[in-house]
Amino acid sequence: MTCNGCSNQQTCNSCNGGYYLDQFTYQCGACSTACVTCTSATVCTSCANSYYLNGNVCSPCPPNCFQCLSSAVCSICVQGYVANQGVCQ
Repeated sequence: MTCNGCSNQQTCNSCNGGYYLDQFTYQCGACSTACVTCTSATVCTSCANSYYLNGNVCSPCPPNCFQCLSSAVCSICVQGYVANQGVCQ
């Protein structure tokens, strides 16, 4: 179920994570891949692990990176790797 709170069977007031509330239909739509929260199908506001917010979309982090600031700078590496000047080694 994608609707978190409803005023009736066809009108949602809020949506579960990974979905957004369409302001015209009051139905929940899915966020794009790797997007945890969004305001529409194409505008992400937060991303899943191993992705970073690049404008309004989620882009992948560098290899072996759990959390990053950009496609080139890793802040937290996956287990077994350490960050050295933004690169997981």
